[in-house]
Amino acid sequence: VVGLIHSISFFITFAIDLSTFNYLFMYKKFILFVAFALSALSCFAQEPPIQRSADNVAFRDSIANFLKLEGYVPSIDEDGDIEFKKEGSTYFVIVVDDEAPFYVQFTYYLGMDEDTDQVAMLKAMNETNRDNRCIKCSIVDKDLLWITIESYDATVAEFGKTYDLYLEHLSESGVILAQAYNKYSKEKTNQSK
Repeated sequence: VVGLIHSISFFITFAIDLSTFNYLFMYKKFILFVAFALSALSCFAQEPPIQRSADNVAFRDSIANFLKLEGYVPSIDEDGDIEFKKEGSTYFVIVVDDEAPFYVQFTYYLGMDEDTDQVAMLKAMNETNRDNRCIKCSIVDKDLLWITIESYDATVAEFGKTYDLYLEHLSESGVILAQAYNKYSKEKTNQSK
């Protein structure tokens, strides 16, 4: 009888220890699941908007007012950059630095199709960058590239002296880039024949 009681007490102790282990194991699994779920959800969190200094915002707003006086209808996009249209094309003015002189990007975005030959596009961009003053072409995403002109401006008057030239260069560069792309994509087609 004593041996039977001792065996029963051992099994009860073992069962209690096993249930405690299962509880701790389940608790650990739950904590890991919650940590994984929170980290997975964090990938959907939006990045906070760019914090701009008061000088940056004042300069940006002064450029927007200048563009209004020139007859454009500028607006501030969700990133805080100036967006305006000219002859159906959308341009952006991005003011980067917190104090003068401000690093200013005058940008024009172009879309790319799925069937765009990436090698031909890179060759065309290199040629456009090399052969044109002040122009920088970059692939931003798999279906988007930009043409930009960068400058440092301390005043809106400095920006105003060159903005017409910048607009002209940006629109011409889009045409030049397209022509260079056609040339390089035809070369590839001719080489494959």
